[in-house]
Amino acid sequence: MRALLDEKDLAFELKVTTRTVRNYRQEGRIPFIRIGKRTLRYDLTDVINFLKKRGSNR
Repeated sequence: MRALLDEKDLAFELKVTTRTVRNYRQEGRIPFIRIGKRTLRYDLTDVINFLKKRGSNR
């Protein structure tokens, strides 16, 4: 089972701000998992693979 990251941890791993992570999510640039009404998590491997496939430079 893979670890799921919150917004702050994902931002740290991608070396971007939390605002950038939110923008990516809202623009549909990264996948996320909704856990409950207000809780979101990110699978780092899925996010990196998704960004690579889309040709994004993070």
